[in-house]
Amino acid sequence: MKTKAGFTLVELVIVILLLGIVSTIVLPRFFSADAFTDSFQRSEFDSALSWVRNRTVTAQCSHEIRLTTTGWRALRDVNCTTTDVESACIAESETLDLSVAVSDGAGTLLTGSAPSVASGTQRLIFTATGQLFNNTSPPTTAGCTAMPTVPVTNGTTITLSPTGSISLDGDTAYVALQ
Repeated sequence: MKTKAGFTLVELVIVILLLGIVSTIVLPRFFSADAFTDSFQRSEFDSALSWVRNRTVTAQCSHEIRLTTTGWRALRDVNCTTTDVESACIAESETLDLSVAVSDGAGTLLTGSAPSVASGTQRLIFTATGQLFNNTSPPTTAGCTAMPTVPVTNGTTITLSPTGSISLDGDTAYVALQ
């Protein structure tokens, strides 16, 4: 007499139960919500850096990415001038009024809570001439700022919080999120 080889219904149910228990314990360790959130925030910030750089050159209007301990935001020059002193700025050296919040084409403000810097302020100022300046001084009233005289040196890095860094090239205004 031949016996049929195979699994009984009880064996199949036990295997399915064990797989269910193991998957509820093990899978969340591989796919945490924090990992997806961190990845999304870095991607959003990287896109904003590229958008601001490109928009600066195409619109011939200076823009800034301002990193603080609470996050980042993108701003643009009020009158889009790069040579004249803004009317709201008092000192002769304050050439830009970087106080207008920037939004993308859909009207969403370019801002985020991460990444950030551990302390102080880092201001990446992209000029219409295709250069990148870094300023660690907060702007005066109305966002007025004096432009540094020398662009960022190539290979300069800014450490981000909680992890990562930005590599800067002042001559081409290229920024790479690492």
